[in-house]
Amino acid sequence: MPAIHQLLSDNTRGATSIFRDSLQLFLSYPDETAVQQVINEAKQLKNQFNAMGVFYNLWNTVQTVQEPTILQNILNDLLSSIDENQQAIARIGGNHLPASGTVLTISNSTMVESAIRYAHDSGKDLKILCMRSAPAHEGELFASILKKNGLAVEIIEDNSVHKRIKEADVVLLGCDLLGEGFFINKRGSGSLAGYAERMNKPVWILGDTLRVVKDGDTTQGTDPLFERVPYSSTMKIACEKGFLGYKELKDFILK
Repeated sequence: MPAIHQLLSDNTRGATSIFRDSLQLFLSYPDETAVQQVINEAKQLKNQFNAMGVFYNLWNTVQTVQEPTILQNILNDLLSSIDENQQAIARIGGNHLPASGTVLTISNSTMVESAIRYAHDSGKDLKILCMRSAPAHEGELFASILKKNGLAVEIIEDNSVHKRIKEADVVLLGCDLLGEGFFINKRGSGSLAGYAERMNKPVWILGDTLRVVKDGDTTQGTDPLFERVPYSSTMKIACEKGFLGYKELKDFILK
């Protein structure tokens, strides 16, 4: 199990994986020190990963807890929720993907991986184009995971996406934070979404509601590896509540 310093320095995985490991780490702490240790480390995680909504919500949830038993229940509930949400998004996203075609994605998203694998396991014939995702090259890790699961994957250079976008049938983006007027994801997501929309390619965002944060609660300067991307009326969002348009997201999640 990664220690807190390892989690704080992780720049190759997305919010879901780091959040799950954080919860499991916190659940391993002895009762006599758990409360204060979790509060302190949850704050460190929120400050370090200020582009990831799950850590805003974790900090807001645990900062006033005083009893170890209550804390343990909260952490177990969050762990169950992230697992259940991932399964739901895999099913929803996977079912909406075409029976055959090309998917273009960026970075290394557990939610995107789950949806693609669900579609593949359901018999769909998909080719995956993974942007290399400099400077940390998370796309290489993502491609390796998919290849091990039998998918056809090609790593493409970040500066070639404007040429390769024409091959895509759908663009899948993970999501580190869902705001009211924007979402946050790996830097390069904004230009990728822009290219897709100019060529009338569907853009789907995959992320659960544990990463919802009101716009005014987020820091103005996020990690330089991430960027804020404005929503557009043509984007779709696959979350545990369904396959939604932005208006539905605002009406049912961000109210």
